[in-house]
Amino acid sequence: MVLTMAAVAAAKKMKGAGFRVIVRLTPYVHAGDGADVSSEIVLDAAYSDRERRILFNSARACELHHILRGPIRFYESLEAEPNTRSTAANKSCGPNGLVT
Repeated sequence: MVLTMAAVAAAKKMKGAGFRVIVRLTPYVHAGDGADVSSEIVLDAAYSDRERRILFNSARACELHHILRGPIRFYESLEAEPNTRSTAANKSCGPNGLVT
């Protein structure tokens, strides 16, 4: 959001008054029920009401918001064969699963 607001402020040639975003994540009690994400946008008082609305709306329209509003799925996979150029690939695991 901050990067989106910075880009919009630069494009609109707004004064660099300053802003910040406070994000809070509150997971639900039951596993798998998701979480609430709240964002508080703090804009410097030097911005006009119009500039404040522009920056607020740009923050709400950022791509991250669109991703987080929809369902999110995670897919995990393990590489079929280790990359032989990687230093981690050249180490082996002992009987307790620790890298030796």
